[in-house]
Amino acid sequence: MNVGETLQLDIHDVAVKGGVARHEGEVVFVPYTIAGERVRAKVVVRRKNFVEAELVEVIAPSPHRVTPRCPYFGPRPAAPNTPMPCGGCQYQHIAYAEQLAIKKRQIIAALQRIGGIAAPPVADPIASPESFGYRNKVSMEVDPRRGFIGFHGTDHRTPIDITRCEIAAEPLNQALATYRAAPPPAERPYTLLLRLDSRGMVGSGHQLLEETVAGVTLQVPAGGFFQVNRGLVAELVAQVRQRISRAGLRHLLDAYCGVGLFSIALADQLDSGVGIEFDKHVTVWARKNARRLGHRHLRFLEGRVESQMRAALELLPRDKTALLLDPPRAGLSDSAMAAVISATLPLVVYVSCDFGTFARDAKALLAAGYRLLSVQPLDMFPQTVHCEVVGEFAR
Repeated sequence: MNVGETLQLDIHDVAVKGGVARHEGEVVFVPYTIAGERVRAKVVVRRKNFVEAELVEVIAPSPHRVTPRCPYFGPRPAAPNTPMPCGGCQYQHIAYAEQLAIKKRQIIAALQRIGGIAAPPVADPIASPESFGYRNKVSMEVDPRRGFIGFHGTDHRTPIDITRCEIAAEPLNQALATYRAAPPPAERPYTLLLRLDSRGMVGSGHQLLEETVAGVTLQVPAGGFFQVNRGLVAELVAQVRQRISRAGLRHLLDAYCGVGLFSIALADQLDSGVGIEFDKHVTVWARKNARRLGHRHLRFLEGRVESQMRAALELLPRDKTALLLDPPRAGLSDSAMAAVISATLPLVVYVSCDFGTFARDAKALLAAGYRLLSVQPLDMFPQTVHCEVVGEFAR
């Protein structure tokens, strides 16, 4: 196969890089395709172990193929003056039920291939109540010199001017329209952050917002981390609560705790809890939230998990403490994993937004003497390749 060559391919699977086909013994990835389809695609890049191609034509479509709602969605630009597709969504051409089935297969495959687990205990994904309009936060790049307000294309660098985002909550699109009609004067590019809270208020920057989850109201700075799917946050908390309750543990070490979502939401079933958060500004709000709600049995330490683990464990009974991990997409660093393993706590509940790094870290936990009891996917990111998972590990 040569770059620029057009091929007729049969798609037999869907991976994170797109539909999977084989041609002359080589693996070919074709974005915006579905298993069972016959397509025509043009080779665009040759890698060491695979080939990347772009979709030219769907010859025989899958019954799961639907019309994308967004004009900026690929495979080719549909909106005027759009040089390439927006890079935010990858699955708008797939019916939502099939998206869930694909993600379950991908999670199982990652745990088998990366984690070395022959039969991963993966449950059916919990669907998002809203498959569009679910995001409570959007972050856009603004370049006043070019009149550009939007996202980046599939190459992660080409600017795409966006008038609305179909996976963003409607109040955010309304706020974007208002902003586009009269943007403030500026000379340099900057990031526009728009965020919707539980009251329906749209904020930005360091403005203080309120998020109510399972009857608990947290104050969150607009720039601080919080789960973006407003319809599944309570279910995510419930999944974590269920696993800690089932183990009969009443003490919690909440690593990567943010503003204290899990610690505070679970405070009624804890005798003590310690959170660790690297961001100083966010740690302040975790402490304020706990104090405001009267949870004096919760403490929050500022710093990296690997540097604060020992101090946190001195405040907790090891044999009665659950460890909750909710790291960034990159997963645990080598030093953080070493600290987790050396803690030897009886239960680890691992919340991850990247099932690839989750599978990698699961392998390390299993090698250290833990058993993987369950994996519950929650589709916090419909129309995209991403999926949240809650993994449960016991020593």
